[in-house]
Amino acid sequence: RAGAYIEELDIRDLDAQMVSVTHGDIRAVYERLRQGSENHLRAFSRQISRESGAAYVPQLLAASEYQKIVGN
Repeated sequence: RAGAYIEELDIRDLDAQMVSVTHGDIRAVYERLRQGSENHLRAFSRQISRESGAAYVPQLLAASEYQKIVGN
């Protein structure tokens, strides 16, 4: 759960930074980092579901954003 929370935090922070980024190369790095955090969030969410039998409930992201990322 801590790992999933950290990935949510990373996604939120990256989104906040991307708002003001004007350099394409920096934006590309942020987008890649976000993709990595999305991958990790999906993996953590699956593992939480397998171990506990309950779905992970997002703490920082809107439920709709979380669902878009994990695809459930």
